[in-house]
Amino acid sequence: MAEHYPSYLGLSSAKNGLNLLHNPNKKPNRKYNMGWFSKLVARKVTPRRMYIRILRKATDDTPLLSEDVRFCAELIAEDYLVGNVSRDGDGIPIGVGLTGITVKGRLFLQQLQSEERKESFRSKMIKVSLIVGGYILAALVKWIEKQLGL
Repeated sequence: MAEHYPSYLGLSSAKNGLNLLHNPNKKPNRKYNMGWFSKLVARKVTPRRMYIRILRKATDDTPLLSEDVRFCAELIAEDYLVGNVSRDGDGIPIGVGLTGITVKGRLFLQQLQSEERKESFRSKMIKVSLIVGGYILAALVKWIEKQLGL
């Protein structure tokens, strides 16, 4: 006897058990809309951030994602990582087998992380607050001098 499940569960009955179905036509109930603050502090995906993530994964022996293949191939070609790259007939990387990270790769990772820190939102806010604080301090000193009659 076949069991029937509600369509919103995404299940169907089959002879050999339940199969999860993916319905590509199904639209989400609501669209996710980022607010202005989320857009302001959202981290954009850049090649530098991808390299940092991949080099960190190489130091931790964490498995790679499928979108990491191209960047891993570039890092292997530049001798930052040790491994093998599988390519298709057109020379496009389709798979990577990493063995580890080189000393050159560790130094490159440190360089990328320091550059990322310098360009971070927090770093920019500290610089702006120091400049604004300097102006406020100068105005305060002038005001005190005026009050004391110096």
